[in-house]
Amino acid sequence: MGKPIRIGIIAGLLAYFVMHQGTLFLLHHYGAAAVPYIGRVAMPFSLAVMPPWGLPQVAMLALEAMVWGVILCMLLRALQLPDLITGFAFGVAVIGGSQLTWMAELRGLPWMAGGNEQRLLLTFLMGGVLGWGTAFWARPMALQGN
Repeated sequence: MGKPIRIGIIAGLLAYFVMHQGTLFLLHHYGAAAVPYIGRVAMPFSLAVMPPWGLPQVAMLALEAMVWGVILCMLLRALQLPDLITGFAFGVAVIGGSQLTWMAELRGLPWMAGGNEQRLLLTFLMGGVLGWGTAFWARPMALQGN
């Protein structure tokens, strides 16, 4: 049980800092040209205070990525599913869905981004990137011995 937890924490952090924030960086600088529907997004690695606990956004989302990483790694281990496809689907459905529903309520934001289609698409995309990245980084660690 300890190995999926360790792998999930590390893979979730790597996925957040490399994949998630890297994608935000690219969307910030090139989003308006590459994906006109989403447009330009905010800069990554934001230090703005984020409710409900008053942590900087980068720290709060890194903690969330670790929790999602553990859940995804345990799911992949228990069900023996294809990891990268499952990671992306998990990210879109579970991470993206929770960001737009109960986690939005915790932060005082409207459910489903208040119907803003650009925000919905960005949230589902970033959830998918985080899930795919977690599965991607967990793969080599899972192949190693204890």
